[in-house]
Amino acid sequence: MFISLAFLALAMARTAFGLTGVNCTHPTAFYDQTIDHNATKSGTFKQQYQLIMDHYKPGGPILFFQGAETANISCLELTVLEDWAPTLGAAVVQLEHRFFGVSNPSNAANVKERYATLTLENVLQDSVSFVEYLKKNNTKLRNAKVIAHGGSYGGSLSAMLRLNHPQTFYGSIAWAGPTEGLGPDSANPARGNWYTVLSNIYSTYSAEAAAKIKAALATFHGYIKTGTNYEDLAHGLNLCEVPQNKSDLDFIYQTQILNAYTANSQFSFGVLPGLPGLTANTFDQALNLTLAATGALEVLNASLSVLFNGSCVDWAGQNAFGLAGAEQLPFQYLECRYFPIAADLVAAGTIFPAGALGYSSDRAAFCAQTFNMTIPTHGQLAAKYHFTTADLLAATHLLFTFGTLDPVSGWAPWELYARMTPNRNASSLMVVPEGGHTEDSFNPSFLTKPGVLQAQKFQLEYIKEWLGITAY
Repeated sequence: MFISLAFLALAMARTAFGLTGVNCTHPTAFYDQTIDHNATKSGTFKQQYQLIMDHYKPGGPILFFQGAETANISCLELTVLEDWAPTLGAAVVQLEHRFFGVSNPSNAANVKERYATLTLENVLQDSVSFVEYLKKNNTKLRNAKVIAHGGSYGGSLSAMLRLNHPQTFYGSIAWAGPTEGLGPDSANPARGNWYTVLSNIYSTYSAEAAAKIKAALATFHGYIKTGTNYEDLAHGLNLCEVPQNKSDLDFIYQTQILNAYTANSQFSFGVLPGLPGLTANTFDQALNLTLAATGALEVLNASLSVLFNGSCVDWAGQNAFGLAGAEQLPFQYLECRYFPIAADLVAAGTIFPAGALGYSSDRAAFCAQTFNMTIPTHGQLAAKYHFTTADLLAATHLLFTFGTLDPVSGWAPWELYARMTPNRNASSLMVVPEGGHTEDSFNPSFLTKPGVLQAQKFQLEYIKEWLGITAY
């Protein structure tokens, strides 16, 4: 059975930028997009977009938000772009990702036929073609410089737009956009980074809580090997259904317990952009409950209870993975084709039991059986789409940002952070203090964490420098 742990972890992020599109203040519209940009003859499909011109002033830029894998189009009103627009005199626009939301080039029953045009080339060219159309058909925007933005997978795409289409995209801010951790699991040098970073996050914030978590996880791992009283375990972890065997325990560990430790850190947001069912600052809550807990099951339940907001853990049910707002099949396809992110290894020395995570490690077999596809390596992808270390270091007007609560930072291009340069146009990496996953992309409010607010201010100053808006 193949379950992408990266998909589990990113599911709540796409919920953060989905489930809200139907309530956007500014209406959406549709663009006739080419189905296959690489074909000599191709039809078109309706691709949804949203454009806000409220704050545009002549000479201002276009702040472009790259759609990602949400089930509904995002609302630009919920992003920091709307906060920056008055200062920059900017137009703000977003394009929904093909095969997500209502932007479907194909509804073929056969999945291989349906997603045949779901290639990175087509996804990037969708944005290029749309932006060129927008500028051509709006005289106010004809000479506007375009800065791409996106979060998580969308952050990687926004970086790819700058790296592969610099003639169209003058700059890019990639919020938590990974460039490492790609490729077949067995050959991926960064596949263990996720849990190393996550372990360090817990240890940094509370050595005592980290020690309790480590001991509790070791105890649970012992249950996976030897079995235990399943009724007592179900009661202690507030499981909706009693597990029946050791395999069930392994499944619960990988898909629920690890997911709780990930989600409570990664999605610990100070302000929630229209998210139903989530609580703010989950990391602090989980830590406090952990510190007060006694016994292995109570320690583990501290994190589970925060993630599931006190409800029982439906580990065997339809919604076992918390995938609300996510579209799984097209994302699995693009994971196989060009975004094979991997978090399936726990290195020795972390608070998590070391070893390979089997429910994620058979992606290669899943991709071959489901889509008749061989996963590309990191080297192949980096060379083809121009994100080798040399490419990233040579780039200009490209900024990656990663929050200190976000394990996706394990897949960041840290070579940009390590170098010293006075060139403000050079590619760079920014650390967001106390930031959750893409939290610096949210529209700020009085609940936004001070470190996130500061990072957003710094990002705005980067854009000003790129555009030459430095008059005083």
